[in-house]
Amino acid sequence: MNQESLESKVKNWANGFLHSPAAYDGKRAEDIIKADIEESKNIFKQELPKRKATDSFKIFRTKDELDLKYWFVEKPNNKKIKILVHGSGSNFAKAARAVALLDRGFNVAIISYRGHSGNPGKADQKTIIHDVMGTIIEIMNLGYKMEDTYLEGSSLGTSILAQVLKRIYQDSPQDNQFAALLLKAAPLNLNDRDKETVESLNAAGINESRAQPYLKKLWNQEDAYSKIRASEIKIVHGTADDVVPVEHAQKIKDILARNNPNVSLHIINGAGHQIDLNQCGIY
Repeated sequence: MNQESLESKVKNWANGFLHSPAAYDGKRAEDIIKADIEESKNIFKQELPKRKATDSFKIFRTKDELDLKYWFVEKPNNKKIKILVHGSGSNFAKAARAVALLDRGFNVAIISYRGHSGNPGKADQKTIIHDVMGTIIEIMNLGYKMEDTYLEGSSLGTSILAQVLKRIYQDSPQDNQFAALLLKAAPLNLNDRDKETVESLNAAGINESRAQPYLKKLWNQEDAYSKIRASEIKIVHGTADDVVPVEHAQKIKDILARNNPNVSLHIINGAGHQIDLNQCGIY
């Protein structure tokens, strides 16, 4: 296998393993998405009227004219916006988190990707970054200033936000900053990952050692984290995370702290990859 074909094979592997909705426990991805969305709709139906809040699906149209849905939840007089970006294989059905954030003065926008949450198209690293960046800008154009905009990512969603913020800050004055950035179970790179990732590479016929130079190009955040900023940054990671080793959290903090004085690290003892931030009291 020559180098060019190996790089192509790693990219194709990533599009299937990282950039597609997940199927598990014998369930199809589309059935999982449908069930998750129905559950969130039921939570909203029960909880939003109590708060005089509403939810709706809004549309971001991509440059290649795909209509991507994002879930928007709002309450009169809430002036801040929290934008949620989900992890690999997941979707935008995050009603419990949205309700908790409503109660803390946030309106909430939950972004998803091509091929996820019932959206059309197929995602790859480039389209995910461009689409999420465009959606965030469109949401802010609804009337939210940068200092009223809070960003929260989970797993792959943290990597997406890092790349998006790097690009936004390239054209933004130094004193312009988002209000906060929350990074949950954030990977610094793909080179030091879990057993499942290694097994997935092997199953795709990819030698992990030979693939390292190309894995480093995929969602490597070292450069991005060195160039982004926010008024407050929280990093949350579980000691029992079997997907992204907890050591990534300290490495990310060290990089972010070079340019951000208000970086805090929250290590949750015994927590795995799916940390319930509401239970931890982290908002």
